[in-house]
Amino acid sequence: MPKTVVVTGPESAGKSEMSRFLSKEFGSELVPEIAREFLNRLGRPYVEEDLHTMADKQLEAQLEKERETTSLLICDTDLLTFIIWWEVKYGNCPEVWVDRWKEHQPDLYLLMDIDLPWEMDPLREHPDRRSELRDRYVEKLQSVDTQFKIISGRDRDRFDHAKQTMEEFLLP
Repeated sequence: MPKTVVVTGPESAGKSEMSRFLSKEFGSELVPEIAREFLNRLGRPYVEEDLHTMADKQLEAQLEKERETTSLLICDTDLLTFIIWWEVKYGNCPEVWVDRWKEHQPDLYLLMDIDLPWEMDPLREHPDRRSELRDRYVEKLQSVDTQFKIISGRDRDRFDHAKQTMEEFLLP
């Protein structure tokens, strides 16, 4: 079973770029974000049922890579993002997804801070709620017994902060 690290946080916080950087830097497998490709191919506005499909695909991609990987796995998001998405968009998250999230905790979360400028993207919905969203992530992460670190900084400092956190995490 590999050590699993999930890069998470509000929209436009640099999750995907950080995930790719860490995967390359540490020579690890990467589980990409499923939602972006799914939504780009959907051809219509998403509905709540689509969140079930995307969450299922995200979890299955993670579990498949965990079965194939022995050392380190970096995940560009996980079920936590879907839980918060459900709560913000639809008022609550089906308990089955909260339970699945709690069953499949990684070894470490890297929570990307909101100190990067928000970038326009047709899939992003909440440019004015980033602080609230970050606080939701912190609250959820504090509710489980999983280590997490907030990664902040701009440009190279952000990557250096994440790399140092990973190096400390991976120490024997």
